[in-house]
Amino acid sequence: MDDSAESSWRYEPITLPTEWVELYRPGGLHPVSLGDKLKKGRYEIVRKLGHGSFSTVWLAQDTRCSLFVAIKISRADARKATKKGLRILRMLEQADGSSGDCSAKNYVVTLLDSFKHTGPNGIHRCLVFEPLGPNVKEVLESMPASPSWYEMVKSVLKQMLLGLHFLHSNKTTHGDGNPGNILFTLRPFTEKYIKELTRPPSEDKVSPLVKRKDGEDDESAPKLLYLA
Repeated sequence: MDDSAESSWRYEPITLPTEWVELYRPGGLHPVSLGDKLKKGRYEIVRKLGHGSFSTVWLAQDTRCSLFVAIKISRADARKATKKGLRILRMLEQADGSSGDCSAKNYVVTLLDSFKHTGPNGIHRCLVFEPLGPNVKEVLESMPASPSWYEMVKSVLKQMLLGLHFLHSNKTTHGDGNPGNILFTLRPFTEKYIKELTRPPSEDKVSPLVKRKDGEDDESAPKLLYLA
């Protein structure tokens, strides 16, 4: 590792496989804590769903209707790319997705809401979707080969092709259509499942306190990082 690069790091290293703590800086990721509220209190953060180099994704409760949603919070310096993605999502939302007896549009994620959130690292575009389940790769790898396995593969392929057909019919391509990026929908949440979702995360899913190397306070980073 380049010692000069490491010497420029602001924070003590976090060994938990979360997003890189150094991405919390002006222009970078927005620091999120469980219980935070976004869009004037409408969305309350419940738990972490995932992360990437350009965003974090959180499960939140819409306090207007008590439904759960997934919120993707992009880096402040990724506004140009996020704006392009938002334009595509809005265009697809208005498109006619009918295809035969079913709607191919149903196989493409729907944007529920979007808004900007201002934090210590800048202005972040937030995209709101319905929460989705595990990806196809995880599910198929966890199942033994059987007639039902092959039936599921056929069903998934059909739905995936319908979704891709809808995108292509609207002059849009999917840049990374692999099984890891194809998600199952979820059944309606039961009371028992909601209790599990809102339970505080276990210790092995929470990082040590985020600390700057120089000991100074820093509002650019959250106090804790979470595993999904």
